[in-house]
Amino acid sequence: MNWASYLIQANLYLVCFYAFYWFILREETFFNLNRIYLLTSAIAATLIPIVKVAWFNEAAQPVQQQFIAATTLLMDGYASPIEDSWTFGDVFTLVYAGVMVIMTVRLIYKFVLLSRLLKGRNKTTAFSFFKKIRISKSLPQQKIIGTHELAHAKHFHSADVLLFELLAVMNWFNPIIYLYKKSIKHIHEFIADEVVLKTETDKHTYALLLLSKNFGVATHTLTNNFFNKSLLKRRIEMMNKTKSRKTAIIKYGLSAPLFLLAMVLSSAKISESKTIDNLSEKVKPTKEIREMLFQKVVGNLAEPKPLIEHQTSAVRSKPISLKSDSVEKPKSDKNLMLNEVSVVGYGNSTNDTNNHEIFTNVEVLPSFPGGLEAFGKFLAQNLRYPDQAKKDKTQGRVFCRFVVEKDGSLSNIKVVRGIGNGCDEEAVRVLAISPKWHPGVQNGRLVRVGYTIPILFNLQEEKVEGNTIRIRTPIGDSSPENKPLLILDGKEFKGRISDIKSDNIKSINVLKYESATKKYGDKGKNGVIEITTKKK
Repeated sequence: MNWASYLIQANLYLVCFYAFYWFILREETFFNLNRIYLLTSAIAATLIPIVKVAWFNEAAQPVQQQFIAATTLLMDGYASPIEDSWTFGDVFTLVYAGVMVIMTVRLIYKFVLLSRLLKGRNKTTAFSFFKKIRISKSLPQQKIIGTHELAHAKHFHSADVLLFELLAVMNWFNPIIYLYKKSIKHIHEFIADEVVLKTETDKHTYALLLLSKNFGVATHTLTNNFFNKSLLKRRIEMMNKTKSRKTAIIKYGLSAPLFLLAMVLSSAKISESKTIDNLSEKVKPTKEIREMLFQKVVGNLAEPKPLIEHQTSAVRSKPISLKSDSVEKPKSDKNLMLNEVSVVGYGNSTNDTNNHEIFTNVEVLPSFPGGLEAFGKFLAQNLRYPDQAKKDKTQGRVFCRFVVEKDGSLSNIKVVRGIGNGCDEEAVRVLAISPKWHPGVQNGRLVRVGYTIPILFNLQEEKVEGNTIRIRTPIGDSSPENKPLLILDGKEFKGRISDIKSDNIKSINVLKYESATKKYGDKGKNGVIEITTKKK
């Protein structure tokens, strides 16, 4: 899961959970239960998108036999640089990060002001911050005020305030988080007022005390202030409100199914939602923040120039299939259905630490032994979808930059734009074990040439239609001479996969290349699909 998808889901839950509080619980006088609900719901909203319970996923979806297919479409066309234009996702990310930095600085400034306030001597001050209580000697009814502030300290209300301040930094764009902050402040005052009314004084005298000193007193957002005019009306209303009946506690029980439903939907539905997927793709950046801020420093990507302008027909290499229990549906974006490896050159030469010139404009470009099709087979045989990427259903292009040395070896392999979750490291690993290329030639001599290659990591799902399972053959094509060998319960199967009922299938295993021929001889040259059915 990328950060954009996480933010979308977390803020959807914040809205849903707060709506339940506003319409169902807000008017109840079970103040401590209301406080627990607000804290629990806010924390749950931030954790549910991360914690996906496998059992929920299995319970909510039909059993499917699935594969992750890492197919590679090699296209030799116009050699072009990484697009340097800014997308909406790049702008959104930069704005989001910028405002978050401002909010963080603002929070730090609040702590500075709080430190000064704790050291100061304000004649009209009455507040608490954790166990530090400040009450001016000039204020009346100090015992009552002290009881009120002591209640804040004993219940650690300042911890709640800090939690929501931090959530506001991360979710600054969501107005619901500010309603959360306001509501938790209200609850704190209701709890402290309730403590005072139980032990110290009557409602009328207490209300008069609030009115006598409330106006014109400055408050601090990180502290619990006795005199707070913004909360005055609501506090007096709740002091005089008839206590909720015990049967109203049932309402709080309804929140448990709400959290459970949110977890089920997150595990099985919401994380699979095309709407959320499409929205997260729009706001997900194509550049790293450091690249946006320091473009000239990272890879000299500011103004690359295309070099090669020759075009040949596209060829498709044999794909590799990896068995997986965690698969994401293919994206609607047609570009994501192609796993392309395109060669990219830049127009300006650079020098490495050894002062050996790196060319990007050469007469003869370096090439993989055997050409594009051979390179596709190499990738298909060696690329492995990282487990964490499969678990989080991470997809996208990893742009790797490297130098083809004079002897054909690849050096200085770096990721200039990645997608994380192990995909970046996997792309670098495979390029590092690449056979030597045919080196580039300039003016009749071998030269070092810089390249950038985008490698697309894409998840594909096999579909279950009715009672039969349809598998896009992961090895070879569909022609009879290239049909993979089918093994059903240890015996060769002459029929079609679609003839087998999916309900009867226990497991499917795919063998390819050497592993297939080693086990089944020449029959396995086009790959082998081993199917095991359930025992009757």
